[in-house]
Formats: sequence, structure tokens, C-alpha cells
Amino acid sequence: MTGRVIRRISGGVGLTAYMLALLAGSAAANTVTFGSSLTAPGFAPRAFSAPATVTNSVLPAPEIAASPVDGTVISWRFIGSGGPLTPRVLHPGPNASYSAAGTGAPQNATSPGVISGPFSASLPIKKGDLFGLDGAGSSTTLSVAPTAGATNLYFQPPLVDGAGGDTPFGTNPGEDAIGATVRYCQVPKMKGLTGKAARQALNAADCTLGHVARGKKKPVKSVLKQGFKAGTSISDTQPVDLTISKKKN
Repeated sequence: MTGRVIRRISGGVGLTAYMLALLAGSAAANTVTFGSSLTAPGFAPRAFSAPATVTNSVLPAPEIAASPVDGTVISWRFIGSGGPLTPRVLHPGPNASYSAAGTGAPQNATSPGVISGPFSASLPIKKGDLFGLDGAGSSTTLSVAPTAGATNLYFQPPLVDGAGGDTPFGTNPGEDAIGATVRYCQVPKMKGLTGKAARQALNAADCTLGHVARGKKKPVKSVLKQGFKAGTSISDTQPVDLTISKKKN
């Protein structure tokens, strides 16, 4: 048997549309959805012959296989049947290896052949990381489409958090029906705002307030400096430091 691994085809699948969207704005919550859009023609379920980790590594535009930003996976979806399927973040390493970078709560398919989810999650992810699933075995299927230019990876046994990197057991053509949404912080412009307004802007943009320093005296307290330039995309957990003026007596 070669490195190509085939999961058994077991039936048809219904299609449901979902949008790939990047929401940007200086003072609004920001998310990006990546992975499969779950809309490709020809999705058909394939069973896991044994417990394994699967993920998309290459997807044709406009889909993107890897997270384009640092942030937090807040939801995920898939097309399959049975279960459980466990969400997993995969971090690329040297020599085409990947390591497990966090897992979420396992879920069973809502119904065969339709989109299951979105399921809530809270998984840190870095720019360039992949999002995949651990399948439990032959009672579980994940749908795959014969999308031209798409490549999926297959790790058997499944990757384990805290273990070293591993190379794929199989590298196969096709698009796995896996998608995730990442929340990130697009730093708002805060220079000149009052401290209260700056905090409100950070909160609205899903940003984390960092250290607040006191600067020189001004007639009105306002932000003199911010730790990241306005418009910068960072993780929603990355602290944003502020320097706020003191009010003149």
C-alpha cells in the first residue's frame, strides 16, 4: 500500500451554501472563515478505516486552507455522519511535519449528508496553522469532494497534543468538508480618544487591553500612544498597551 489513503465512499450528500467572509473595521468585531466552504460539487462521505486526523492543506481560491490571522477559533462545521469528530489545530513544522496545537470538544454529526454545526469553540490559532478533525473510526464519516487543486492530509494514528511533529500518513487529492471561523483583533485608532472611549473601541473590536501607562499632562486625558498601529491584525488575546495623558490641575 502506498502513502495514498482512501476513506470508504458510502453514499450521497446534500449541499448547503456558506460564505467565506472577512469582516474588517476599526471598531467592530472581526472574524474570518477559512477551510472548506462546504459548497463544492460532488461531496461524498468516506469512512475512517481507523482513528485518524484529517485536514485540508491546499484549497483553490477563493477558499483558504490555513488561517490567515492569529486569533481564536470560535466555531467550526463539517459534513459527515456518526462521530465523534474532534476539532484540532495543526501547526506546521520542519520537513513537512505538523504538530497538534490544541483540541476542542468532540461532536457527532447532526444528520448524514448535511452541514453539522456551527459548533462553538475556543481554540487559539496562529497564522498559517491548519484546522482539522480527529475521526473515531469506521462508524464515522467525513465528506470529501473531488475539487481540482485541493489536497488533504491524513495522519494515522491521530496527532496528540504535546507530542512532537509528525508527517502525514497519506496525502490525497480532494477537499475535506471542514470549515472554521476565527475571531481576531483589528486594532482601532485610539490616539486622541479618552481612556473610556479607547477601552470601548478595543472591546468592540474584540481586542484585549494591555498595560496602561501614564504620559505627560494635557488639558484632557487622552490616548497619546497605542501599542499597535491602527489597522494591524493581531490575535484577539494579544494585549494592546496604551499610554494615556494625565490631566492638568
